[in-house]
Amino acid sequence: MYWSYWGRIQQHWGHRRLDEPTASEIKLLAEHVRTHVVFRRNARGGRSAAEHLIAALRCLYLPSTRRAVADNRLAEINHTAAATGNDPALDTLTPTLTNVLATALQLFWVTT
Repeated sequence: MYWSYWGRIQQHWGHRRLDEPTASEIKLLAEHVRTHVVFRRNARGGRSAAEHLIAALRCLYLPSTRRAVADNRLAEINHTAAATGNDPALDTLTPTLTNVLATALQLFWVTT
C-alpha cells in the first residue's frame, strides 16, 4: 500500500540515514506530497496523500514487537546454511534494511 510513498521518501532522502530527517523536514515533505498529488474528482486537496506518507514513515520508524536474532545464533544459522546448502554464498546472505527496501522498490518499479 505504501510503495509509492516509500519511493518518494527514497527519492527525497535516499542518500540520508533514517535518523537524519527532522520533524520539520517530515512536515515539509508531507506538504510537498500534499501539493503535488494527482487531482481526481473525489480528491480531498492532497490531505489523504499527506496522511499516507506519515503512515508509511511510521512503518519505518515505529518499533516492532519482533526481535533480531542474536549474533551467535545468526552465526550458527549461517554456518549450517553454508555447510548444508547447494549455494553457500547465496545461502549465507544477510540483507540489510536498506538493501531490502531498495530491492523491493526496484522490483515494484519494474513490474508496474
